[in-house]
Amino acid sequence: MADVTDKVDLGTNSSIYMPPLDDDPLFVPLLSFEIDSTNPNVCLRVELYRHDDSRDFGDYAGFRFETPNQGSSKHQHYHVQPIEEMTGLIAEFPNKSPKLLGTAPGIPIHADNPVSLLLGLILSLYGLEGYNKITTGLRIDESFSKYIETCVGHGEKWAKSPWNVSKD
Repeated sequence: MADVTDKVDLGTNSSIYMPPLDDDPLFVPLLSFEIDSTNPNVCLRVELYRHDDSRDFGDYAGFRFETPNQGSSKHQHYHVQPIEEMTGLIAEFPNKSPKLLGTAPGIPIHADNPVSLLLGLILSLYGLEGYNKITTGLRIDESFSKYIETCVGHGEKWAKSPWNVSKD
């Protein structure tokens, strides 16, 4: 297993290119972090960009994966929600698609810390196979990955017996 030996300083307004999506490899996923050690809120932004030459448009979709927002009555839980505004970290599209999602709904996500939130983000983008490919060889403490196992376990349970509402 690989050990993390150094910290990475991304600097201000930096992002990480993520692997292409299996379902649509023309989308470029970009991950950026909004983390402040003096503030308990953490925001992981995933922005998906694709240029369509036939329409001379840039397609864009973005999602925020966030810890509970202190002082908010609406977002007092781990959640993911669409984002409307591009950060412009990859490129400014002169013509962007007018089909923006808005910022609702705020969908609850099974997490209890920023690391489990990031693992949930990876699972949501790449599915279980991609998640396993990205995380294989990394030492991830069970306290961070327990919710992934819960999500996958419930998914497998559903596949075996859909609409079974028993509590077992």
